[in-house]
Amino acid sequence: MRRPPPQILIISNEPPKRKKTMEEVRAGKVRHQQMRIDDKIALAKARLESLTTARHLLDEYDTEDVDLGEIEEELKADILAPEEEDTGGGRFKQL
Repeated sequence: MRRPPPQILIISNEPPKRKKTMEEVRAGKVRHQQMRIDDKIALAKARLESLTTARHLLDEYDTEDVDLGEIEEELKADILAPEEEDTGGGRFKQL
């Protein structure tokens, strides 16, 4: 006959968590949305800076025999390509 596992009583001095009000929930959602917007702005800024750097890089080299328009378009496509969205459902991105 199996014995049931012993019961352990955990005593904590922390008060129980209170339920958030609707205003607190809304404020949290607004903060989260603002962080996402700020992240998108930072990403757009980084991409634009990369495009500027790429243009300066192309200007530094002797490229008379090369079609700069084609190279610039390829660089733009690589830099401006959208990031893959995380569809794993988790909170963290896989590295």
